[in-house]
Amino acid sequence: AFAWGFKTDEPWCWLLENVEGLVSHNEGRALQTIVTTLDSINGGRYLVQTRVLNTEDH
Repeated sequence: AFAWGFKTDEPWCWLLENVEGLVSHNEGRALQTIVTTLDSINGGRYLVQTRVLNTEDH
């Protein structure tokens, strides 16, 4: 469902916030599905990067 906004609005930049456990959920497959979906949108025009940040450091 979230991918629909990328296809219809074609934003210049998006920031998606991690939710607790997303990186490890389902042995990482949930995050990989999100990354794969975003990579496939709009002919691969989006650069998809993931980072895990400790909020105590920022």
